[in-house]
Amino acid sequence: MAIPDYESLMLPVLRFAGDGKDHTTKELVGALSGQFGLSPDEQAERLPSGQQTVIANRAGWATTYLKKAGLIAAVRRGVFRITPEGATALAKSPKSID
Repeated sequence: MAIPDYESLMLPVLRFAGDGKDHTTKELVGALSGQFGLSPDEQAERLPSGQQTVIANRAGWATTYLKKAGLIAAVRRGVFRITPEGATALAKSPKSID
């Protein structure tokens, strides 16, 4: 399976945060990799710069836009949690988030 784009990751990220606990980006990347059945090669695939994996980059962009929308909040660097607005949005069982 191809690595999903960041827009496709937004709802899975919100669902992952739906337990109300603080989560790290590292935990998120592991959960998304498992959820989407990414192979070890796909998980290790790096951006052209070589600085970051593709899945970590896309998960980062998904969290950035969810933060801007007020659905998750940064607790500290690399750690986030769902907001009350995010919980309300998730309770509506959306088919996607854009």
